[in-house]
Amino acid sequence: MTVDPLDVVKSQLRKYEVRFFLEPERWLACAHGFKLIWHFVRFENASAASIPNDKHGVYFFAIRPDIPQHPLSHYVMYVGKADDMNFRARFKGYLTEKADPDGRPRMKDLLTLWEKHLWFCYAEVPNKSDIEPTEDVLIEAYVPPVNRRFKGLLSTAISAFMS
Repeated sequence: MTVDPLDVVKSQLRKYEVRFFLEPERWLACAHGFKLIWHFVRFENASAASIPNDKHGVYFFAIRPDIPQHPLSHYVMYVGKADDMNFRARFKGYLTEKADPDGRPRMKDLLTLWEKHLWFCYAEVPNKSDIEPTEDVLIEAYVPPVNRRFKGLLSTAISAFMS
């Protein structure tokens, strides 16, 4: 039995298929009232020590293909918040979840399928009461494919696309 090369390529593409919703109007509407200063580290055990254990704010996971070392090429896959936990604890929690057989399937897929290209990007939000609204604004702007918590009409629209 011969294997059709086209079937092989299609199978490989399906494994890494991700659906993005890119809407420039959402980007322009992204306002939270203060400047976020982003820090980027590879998502790997060795990076944990470089992440602050006394800061809180928002973060995202991004895939960076690094082809050919292009500095601006990345895909925001997930947006989250570190409010009850500091950034380092949150980061280490994902390292643990990656190996947890009972972890969230979508998150485990992100952490394993893209591990060689995954970055943890974080920004401090000085006032803890601003963290959740800032996370909401970023989720609304990016519509990251691994997130599942959307609000209002966006939630309804995305559910329609995914069914």
